Amino acid sequence: MPFKITLSKVDVQSALSDQGYSATRATKLDNLDAAITSRPSGADWTAARAGYLDAAISSRAAPGAAMGLASPYDARLDAAISSRASGADYTAARAVKLDNLDAAISSRAAPGAAMALASPYDARLDVAISSRAAPGAAMDLAAGAKTAIWNEAIPGSPTAGSYGERLKNNLDAAISSRAAPGAAMDLVAPYNARLDATISSRASGTDYTAARAVKLDNLDAAITTRAAPGAAMALASPYDARLDAAVSSRASPSDVDTQLGNRGITTARMSKMDLVAVQSSNSGSVAAGGNSSGLTVQLDTGGASGQARSVVEVRYTGGGAATFYAEGSDDGSAWYEGDSFSETGAVTNKLIGYLNTHRYFRFRSPTTAIDLSFEVRSLL
Repeated sequence: MPFKITLSKVDVQSALSDQGYSATRATKLDNLDAAITSRPSGADWTAARAGYLDAAISSRAAPGAAMGLASPYDARLDAAISSRASGADYTAARAVKLDNLDAAISSRAAPGAAMALASPYDARLDVAISSRAAPGAAMDLAAGAKTAIWNEAIPGSPTAGSYGERLKNNLDAAISSRAAPGAAMDLVAPYNARLDATISSRASGTDYTAARAVKLDNLDAAITTRAAPGAAMALASPYDARLDAAVSSRASPSDVDTQLGNRGITTARMSKMDLVAVQSSNSGSVAAGGNSSGLTVQLDTGGASGQARSVVEVRYTGGGAATFYAEGSDDGSAWYEGDSFSETGAVTNKLIGYLNTHRYFRFRSPTTAIDLSFEVRSLL
């Protein structure tokens, strides 16, 4: 794609101004204060140097002439130059980067050209790659490498699950310090103390008798023939015959209440059963040295609703001749004598029973200076 570049005077001045080229700076040409004759002479113009001008100037494009770029460069100019960076974008800072191009490109290897490695890299490729082990091939370590592996110290904190960890944690003593296979070993305390009798003193094989062996006959079926846990099981005869009616055909709790009521059994009457089920008792004693007024033991025989228990048993002990009284009361304040008797000498744990019609019962002795001990118990 041929193109033509046309620059006006204004464009040139603008480009120079962008580069900082001003009239003030132009005056600095006065610094060229030496005659041109001080510059290189014609002798410096050699044939070798002249070779760089290898074509007549007339073969070049005349100033202002259009020039087409050869392929593929013409395709790379696919937009107007005015859309590209201006001269102002070419700064001194960016120009410095050209210093990195410090050698002629022609001094570099052409694309695809063979290049020799410089020392010491050339020495590292001293054998053909084909002489090396193929991927996955077995390779033996050199003697020095093998020795280095065995001489490597186990780290203080080996990685969990590694061989180093197993060796460090499990091989904590020389194997020669352990008992050899089949060697006798003494048990340490307290295990040695648990073997305190010879085996010959224990049951011998003859203790396994035929009579005992017969009991194994009770295991007459494989466990697999038994019902699995939770499985339904039918009752064997005669037990199956005992469940000959549905449970729903039997009396309900309300049916039982009705039948008991028909026979005069009421809740009030049933409550009196508490008098049979529960006993009450009280006891007391006094030593001869502290007996200055005798001894009295009182009992509230009241059962349900404060009713009196009808049978009372008394256990009494006296250290010498004494008189005893059995008395009853409805309120625990006014007492009525039911019985009195005397012992002519010492007695121990004698029993006497009474039919009682009062809620409160007491047993007492006014005899002093002797040991006395009473227990009163209501029964029914």
